[in-house]
Amino acid sequence: MCLYHILDYILCTGASIVELQIIWLSFAKYVTKQEIKLLNFEHIVQVNDHEKPEMKDITRHQLWQGLVLRARSPEKFNPNLKCRSLEQQGNEFIRNIEVGNTIFCEKVILYPKEKIKTFTIEEINQLYAESNTSIEEPAVGSLFVRFQYKREIENSQKLDIAEYLKTAYLQLDVEAISMIRMMTEKKYLPLTN
Repeated sequence: MCLYHILDYILCTGASIVELQIIWLSFAKYVTKQEIKLLNFEHIVQVNDHEKPEMKDITRHQLWQGLVLRARSPEKFNPNLKCRSLEQQGNEFIRNIEVGNTIFCEKVILYPKEKIKTFTIEEINQLYAESNTSIEEPAVGSLFVRFQYKREIENSQKLDIAEYLKTAYLQLDVEAISMIRMMTEKKYLPLTN
């Protein structure tokens, strides 16, 4: 079965990005290095919307705590994942994310209340991927999160998998911010440190 048919099945069945990654990794071992390119994309998600007074603002601290929770325990934001985070050394830790039969080993670096950087460990034979999750505050209390991604992808002209991945990542990130908001409303995340 070719990649086009696999992706057609995924798109028609509404499969998640996690399932897409499993199939992608299974297929990737058959793809030569000339067929691999690096996909770069980013998007910004608004956290506090002062145009909607019915939405209670969350603090930068609450947002940070939610983003760290997502980095340490991504399975709480996506039930298709299993994750084991190793002990934190300073502002860094290693996590193993299990997706079906595939395990990603990633290093996570925390820049307190500013940014979270993740990247797959190059010494392990796995898909290369990295991300930056940055809090932006152009005015006091006006919070946004910039999500930046880089990852290997097949350089295929049959199907634009890149657009599908961008849309899926955006949806996951918007849902994560909504979940962080819900956790703050239920007082799971403290207002201040």
